[in-house]
Amino acid sequence: MRRPNSVPPGGPKVNFSPDRDSASPDDYTTGMTDYIPEHSHYRTDEMEALRSLIAASPGAFTLNLAICTDTALRSHLAQELQSAFPAIELVSFWPYTSDLFEHVHRTTAAQPRDALFVSGLEDALDADIDRAALLATLNTSPPRWKAWFACPVIFWMNGPTADLLREEARDFWEWQTGLFRLDA
Repeated sequence: MRRPNSVPPGGPKVNFSPDRDSASPDDYTTGMTDYIPEHSHYRTDEMEALRSLIAASPGAFTLNLAICTDTALRSHLAQELQSAFPAIELVSFWPYTSDLFEHVHRTTAAQPRDALFVSGLEDALDADIDRAALLATLNTSPPRWKAWFACPVIFWMNGPTADLLREEARDFWEWQTGLFRLDA
């Protein structure tokens, strides 16, 4: 079960790879695990719109939010998209810093990709870091994302994190091209 302001030793458990051992629903995660709930329901129209965005945007920057509260469902959907588009790069925001862009920039390979998936922002905001500095840096970062990533950049997060960005990182929010609400 997720504990606010708590990170397990060595960082949060992140599992982007479909071949790793399954996690239980009580495991601490940053957004993407292999556990899939028995009765997962999601908005197929939003998933198809996200799939269409990736297919239609090779080499073109767009800033997007994929909102899904169920972390196991997020993993399932991300893996489904990665199966359809093998050149999707997945990046977890860990270790936390006040500059998410710099973390992703340093972590990613300099190669063409179908899309860039970013997870872990909600956990960073729950952790014991300077939240105001993180939001301020994120708020001014969209031109940097556009200059560096020639693909759809998709931030995976829960609804409360999206609400926080809309209220406290308005410039970042205004740059978004797509908002995909995947929860049923």
